Amino acid sequence: MEIEFTAPYDIDQVLTFSLPDKSVRGRVARLGPVLGDILQAHDYPPVIRLLLSEALVITTLMGSLIQKSSGQLTIQVQSTSGAVELLVCDFLESRVRGYVQFRDDVVLQQDRLPDFGRLFGDGRLVVTFDMAASKERYQGLVELRGSSLTQVVRQYFIQSEQIPTVLQTAIDLDGPEPTAAGMLLQYLPDGEEGRTRLDTLDSDFGWACVAQLAETTADRDDALLAEPGLRSTLRRLFPEEDTVMVHGTEMLAKGCRCSLEHYDSILSRFSKEDRREMQNEDGVILVDCAFCARQFAIQD
Repeated sequence: MEIEFTAPYDIDQVLTFSLPDKSVRGRVARLGPVLGDILQAHDYPPVIRLLLSEALVITTLMGSLIQKSSGQLTIQVQSTSGAVELLVCDFLESRVRGYVQFRDDVVLQQDRLPDFGRLFGDGRLVVTFDMAASKERYQGLVELRGSSLTQVVRQYFIQSEQIPTVLQTAIDLDGPEPTAAGMLLQYLPDGEEGRTRLDTLDSDFGWACVAQLAETTADRDDALLAEPGLRSTLRRLFPEEDTVMVHGTEMLAKGCRCSLEHYDSILSRFSKEDRREMQNEDGVILVDCAFCARQFAIQD
């Protein structure tokens, strides 16, 4: 088995690879300290920590499909009847962030993710690609049907992208450090811009074998978390492939972009009258960052 590597492994990375003999591109990612920093910003109950961890690794995998510096990916769930009111995660230039707004509900006292209907009610998943270079926005919506956010996003790829896709995630919040890992595979026989529809794949035995192997291996032994490095994860996932090419890795970072300068710039777009109404009795505008739970005092 030949594996070509061009970059070292470390945690808090997303690794880009391909199976050239099968026209498959892929991503594997593992979040560690970055995940811990995001989770500790809020006093989340166990269920919300699990949900946000899963959402962050999915966002990392999907966001890494965008060429660096060319756009932002955002996934968002809003609900009016579930325990979770709002979930938002985004990925921009190798930086990931996210937060969850939730109601005080008995369902959140469980240790494992409950039924999705109780968690989200009538919510929908919205996936948005904001492309900086073309200034275009692509948005897809999918109903929250399934037992996990991972299953919902799989449906998004079937329904909105029409690209054959395998998505797997694994979460470990019981160890000394929170860890979330994931893998994304896509079948692109026409190259990076290819768009092969799902209903044309009945005769493509190569992709079917790769997809089944990746799904069963990851499900069976938590290969996404078991190996010490992402490269050894690939060896376990694709032991029969002649060539697995690793094209590079991205170091990941916590992506909160809040600062006094940032919020001052936003407030400058409001009229003096509007800003005056925002001030407290001391003449200060207090701005809360939902992502990192920090408060900024801006003197107008």
